Amino acid sequence: MPALGLRRWLGLIAPLLTFSPLLTQNVQAAALPGWYSNGLTIPIYQEGPISIYWERSYIYQHPGEDPLYWYAQAIFVNRSSQPVILVCNAVSDLSDTKEHMRGTANSGVVAAEETFCSRNPNFRKTVGPGGATYSWAIFHNVPWEGGEVSLETTFLYISSPRRIFTPRVNPWYQPLPNVPPPAECPPELVTLGTCSPQ
Repeated sequence: MPALGLRRWLGLIAPLLTFSPLLTQNVQAAALPGWYSNGLTIPIYQEGPISIYWERSYIYQHPGEDPLYWYAQAIFVNRSSQPVILVCNAVSDLSDTKEHMRGTANSGVVAAEETFCSRNPNFRKTVGPGGATYSWAIFHNVPWEGGEVSLETTFLYISSPRRIFTPRVNPWYQPLPNVPPPAECPPELVTLGTCSPQ
């Protein structure tokens, strides 16, 4: 093919190469920093007086292009007319809490970097009737958009362990604007200056 004809042919297909869905469909990215709803409105666990909800997660501000950490928040609600006791002892092992990811290039199972109980191993709290308290986990592998995540963890309710596997959800289902960041920060991001503990 003459050089001029080759140039002309390349000029015709270059836009197709640039914008072809077949070439770009596997390009994935993480969501932007901030809070997100995962769309779950039902409890991820319910037994006796306790209901546990995982409704939102947070991507921390970070240097560079790729997020470094994300935060999953769980709410424990006492639906009964009696107080209940929640404790952390014996569930402070980080390998106990994991994220199970699928549907993206960074899929896999990753243990938490930190959890509420790893920071507060002696935590014990009486939650009154109708009251609530929260727990959290911080992960060092941020799921990309387009994938799904299930969280695995254990909590102690009146010193009796319960294993939980949440439904698989898109943690970045819907942004939640104008919500202050979590009070907790990964130490690395504190050092980098992108997160300030509250």
